[in-house]
Amino acid sequence: MEHDQLFKDLLVTFLPEFIDLFYPEVAARLNWSTLTFLTNEMFTDIPEGERRSADLVARVNSWEGSPELLLLHLEIESGRRGGFGLRMFQYYTQLRWRHRLPVLPIALFLAPGGDGVEVATYEERLFDEVIVSFRYRAVSLADLPGEPFRNRPNPLGPALAALMRVPKGTRPRHRAECLAQISRQPLDEARKWLLGNIVESYLTLSDTEFQVYQKLVTSAEFAEVRAMITVWEQRAHEQGKLEGKLEGKLEGKLEGKFDIARKVADHRFGHSAKVHERLEAATTESELDSLIDLILRVETAEEFLHPT
Repeated sequence: MEHDQLFKDLLVTFLPEFIDLFYPEVAARLNWSTLTFLTNEMFTDIPEGERRSADLVARVNSWEGSPELLLLHLEIESGRRGGFGLRMFQYYTQLRWRHRLPVLPIALFLAPGGDGVEVATYEERLFDEVIVSFRYRAVSLADLPGEPFRNRPNPLGPALAALMRVPKGTRPRHRAECLAQISRQPLDEARKWLLGNIVESYLTLSDTEFQVYQKLVTSAEFAEVRAMITVWEQRAHEQGKLEGKLEGKLEGKLEGKFDIARKVADHRFGHSAKVHERLEAATTESELDSLIDLILRVETAEEFLHPT
């Protein structure tokens, strides 16, 4: 999975925690029970005409009277490309015009090159005069110290700490500690897996470091990590078996696929008439294939029926 989609999934699940981790004063002013995500926020870059989508746009009420609504716009970037400030400004102006709401723009950088948590500025000048001065917030994960964030009570802290700085020689223990903190969170297994996947995807180790890490997670000190990893491995094995069955059987006609899809759904969620109705509403083979893929990715029938 590409980094942008991985982080989109993470932030859709943990957006209040993300804002609270880096901007607690903003998080305290928002009524998170009103949070909704806006999909397909497409923009056209003029004059090139290239269509781009904003990474993540959400709408949420504040606890205050005015403004009652605002948009949170997050851009996820692996590095800092030229013209990024202009792009943030263009997205801001189009979102502001389209929705007639205040917009809080935030850039999330995965690679180093910033000051950690900062306010960036994009300016346009004419005849030595500042015509436009646009400010947006920015978080550069690789420029922040990992240990303090790893130990925050916020469940997102130990996951994002995997992308932060750690002293040389401590990477294996840092990875184990991040996973240990995640294992202690009062979360369901699906959310723990989402957090742990960030750690395992971004805190990669050399062969030598991985040997040290393996010794750590098999020790009594990190028994909870080993138990959590074992659960993930079992689930991955079960999903692999299901996918193998599908690959071998999904060669037949559409009706045969309906039968397999119903059986896989019953295996994953238990019998659900609504799930069967959703499957049987598919009119093409490709649509049914997409639904089968969704069955294998989500944890509950509710997530299948109402995907985010």
